[in-house]
Amino acid sequence: MHEGRLNGVGGRIVAEVFHRCIEASRYSILNEPGWQPALGARQGGFTMADLLLFAAGGKAENLNPLGDKP
Repeated sequence: MHEGRLNGVGGRIVAEVFHRCIEASRYSILNEPGWQPALGARQGGFTMADLLLFAAGGKAENLNPLGDKP
């Protein structure tokens, strides 16, 4: 199959949900014209992987609590 990855319509739906949540928030980064990411592997860049790692407390092992192989 797709090895646990979303693509096509599934990926688009997930992306749209995140985008709409960000747009609807009163505290959205979209309301700050000069906003630049302060976290992330590279200056001025912030990926979904960076977001997940931040949410997992900076511990990559928390992203896979069941220990399943990728």
